[in-house]
Amino acid sequence: KNKILIIGDVAINYKEKLSKSLGINSVFLPCFMHTPKAHTLAEMAYYSIKSVHYSKIQPLYVRRSWAEEIKKK
Repeated sequence: KNKILIIGDVAINYKEKLSKSLGINSVFLPCFMHTPKAHTLAEMAYYSIKSVHYSKIQPLYVRRSWAEEIKKK
């Protein structure tokens, strides 16, 4: 019920470590779905997790974006 969907570079680079740490709660998607795009999130929300309203899906970023880092400096 409380699965953690892991996508993007972190899913590729830290899959083994995250799998060990999160166990059965972690879900890794195929590589073609690692680039988060609006239509990908919409399809995931519709087909995979119908019990969760799309407005409840929130990204958890591992680090700030390049633009945020530049703005901070």
